[in-house]
Amino acid sequence: MEIKLLNEIKEKASKARKTIVLPESHDERVLKAAEKLTKEKTVSVITLGDEDRIHKDAKRLDVDLTGVRIINPTTSDKLSDFTNIFYNLRKHKGVTIEQARSTVQQDLFFAAMMVKENMADGSVAGSASATADVMRAGIQCIGMPEGISIVSSFFLMLFPDKNYSFADSAVVPDPDEKQLAYFALAQVRLNGGILEHPAGSRLWKEAPLPLGDEVDEFGGFTVEIDQFDFGHVAHKNTKLYICGTDKSNLPPMPPKNLSSTNRSICGNVKGTKRCTQYQREYTPDDLINWMTKVCNELQKP
Repeated sequence: MEIKLLNEIKEKASKARKTIVLPESHDERVLKAAEKLTKEKTVSVITLGDEDRIHKDAKRLDVDLTGVRIINPTTSDKLSDFTNIFYNLRKHKGVTIEQARSTVQQDLFFAAMMVKENMADGSVAGSASATADVMRAGIQCIGMPEGISIVSSFFLMLFPDKNYSFADSAVVPDPDEKQLAYFALAQVRLNGGILEHPAGSRLWKEAPLPLGDEVDEFGGFTVEIDQFDFGHVAHKNTKLYICGTDKSNLPPMPPKNLSSTNRSICGNVKGTKRCTQYQREYTPDDLINWMTKVCNELQKP
């Protein structure tokens, strides 16, 4: 069964020729993956562990590791450098130089240090390690991107005719409102889409997100609308953060609705009644249709 997105990912990876570390060489699935990725020239593969043991396992599994680079963290000439770097990163947490050396000899941490020091473009792990252990190595060695304070994950569910991205299903499965906003933002930037928030949302300042004619590094921009123009019973100023298209490609907006309304969101407008919760949260059909048209024409960033 051919899955279009998976083929696209493989094709892009092959052209990019990145280097990926697979630290869990004790898992036979990792050795088989290393062989497949190398033979198909998807990425350059490095795996970690004792070279004699890895070759013995490969022979037993009938796996050809020709072209796969093997590094033993305990004997690597980078061990001393990684130890000092990690010590300086974590000494404020009470980590000693001896603890730093012991830590970076662990496969997950050594792989993360390779990414930090640009010896590899990424580390793929978790087949034999807990999610928390993989995340801990990445956060402590590589750190967080500027402006991002919350770690999230997502699952890709791929089908021949459609794909789904579920976030967050592993790291923070029960997020609060703020975490959920950042998870949604990450998915919009990754896949293209629209993030809808009230005009007064703090997310634009905290993230931060572009305003006016600004376009961020993800190609994202903001459109400010009044949902009353789309059929809402009250004036409801809203910000839409959009990734995956240009502002010039957006469908036409409805004309400005200049008629009066006897409803307001909070009931604090003289001569109006407070909206019910259902009315306040309801998204007009015309706005749903408009956003659907936008999403149908998106190109993934």
